[in-house]
Amino acid sequence: RAYAAVVAVPLGVLQDGAVYFEPPLPAATADALGSLGFGRHCVKVSALLSAPPWAEGATPLDNVICAGCAVPELIISEGGRRVTGFCTGDYAEALSAAGP
Repeated sequence: RAYAAVVAVPLGVLQDGAVYFEPPLPAATADALGSLGFGRHCVKVSALLSAPPWAEGATPLDNVICAGCAVPELIISEGGRRVTGFCTGDYAEALSAAGP
């Protein structure tokens, strides 16, 4: 027996009941676990460009944030040739429905 323990497992594992606690978690904690989530959809969008999208000699970008855009954050790598972003919610649902 221990006075306390720190348990670190994925949220889905806890919600599926794959881990149980003895004595059981307090009702408020169990209810809170049931209400957490990541949303229904998350889509990763990535493109490899033949050249960076900015003029030669311009200061390269590493990250672009556009609040309210379909893909609100873009991560730019490989010298500006790779652009990767994630979208969630309605935008991700629409992209998922569109297919590859």
